[in-house]
Amino acid sequence: MKVSSNWRSNSGPALLDAVRKGLGIAQLPDYYVADDLASGKLIPLLTHYQYPYSGVWLVYPKVRQPSPKLQNICDYLIQRFKQDPPFAK
Repeated sequence: MKVSSNWRSNSGPALLDAVRKGLGIAQLPDYYVADDLASGKLIPLLTHYQYPYSGVWLVYPKVRQPSPKLQNICDYLIQRFKQDPPFAK
């Protein structure tokens, strides 16, 4: 269902700011709203309509041989999020 409105954004921080100011509701990832939910500043709505966890994508330009810096950050991120994905809760 399409919702009509006077204001839209594709920026998570901007949507969170608008929700905090009482301008409406937004669907945001857990890591954006966890602190506000825990403190009671925000309340969850329509919890039975949450998207399932769909992962995180690491995107970079196609290169024949990744630089050591690129390879290191890729390795770090893969290990970091494999161990404790904060967005899968």
